[in-house]
Amino acid sequence: MCAAHRKEVLSGEYGVIPRLAKGKRIICVSTQLIEAGVNISFDCVVRSLAGLDSIAQAAGRCNRHGKDKVRNVYIIRSSDEVLTNLPEILIGAEKTERVLQEFKDDPGSLGNDLLSSKAMSRYFEYYFNDIGDKMHYLIPKLEQNLFDLMDRNRYYVDAYKKKHSCKPEVVNHYAIATAEKYFEAISTNATPVIVPYGEEGRELILDLNGEIEPGEMSELLRKAQQYTVNIYDYELRTLEKNGDVRPLLHGHVLALREPAYSDDFGVESKGEGAWEPMMI
Repeated sequence: MCAAHRKEVLSGEYGVIPRLAKGKRIICVSTQLIEAGVNISFDCVVRSLAGLDSIAQAAGRCNRHGKDKVRNVYIIRSSDEVLTNLPEILIGAEKTERVLQEFKDDPGSLGNDLLSSKAMSRYFEYYFNDIGDKMHYLIPKLEQNLFDLMDRNRYYVDAYKKKHSCKPEVVNHYAIATAEKYFEAISTNATPVIVPYGEEGRELILDLNGEIEPGEMSELLRKAQQYTVNIYDYELRTLEKNGDVRPLLHGHVLALREPAYSDDFGVESKGEGAWEPMMI
């Protein structure tokens, strides 16, 4: 869902938070986004198996305000879940399962608490043992890793010594500019796409597809931030194949067609989002 859509679902007149405040029974199905900075409290949480740190964050949305003495958090393994494109989550789930088994066999070794510092330390020890090499951030184009560029920078220093038969005169060997060029805090294998959510989202797409006055562009792009989602490459290929992506501004901006966006689920890569009522 785009930001405007999420805000309406959570805090709108008929949103989750107002209805919970009135004592209504609510079932909310969410991505990991609910774990980050959303002040919301449910009587129960069911979390798909993932990293223990993510499970702890999801658990923080159960009985968050301490209304009851204790409430339950359930961890499940979905039989039809496919994590092929999310290897970090897959590894996290495997290591969490290992910690859960160890807790079952000997809870005292983990402080009798799945969220104890001992349990978390054990989980991260297993996790980084598997993923540690990737944390060096290999730069394939340079055949070097990011940490070495920010440390001794051995490749360039050794090349200098070989060429000049002496050490570089500079004391600071860090290749900061090179590291900055290749480092990505968030992977860019996702493409921003404007979605037709609500009347304003649809009008925004129409405006960007028409004649734009010189002073209008910055305001339209500012509004677009609330109606933009990042779509992974494999999803974008499916949407393009189905003809559900349209280029705007001579191809510099992409937008979804209405059948590819649902008021219930957000982006629908199968193009089943829009529907019309039938007269029966």
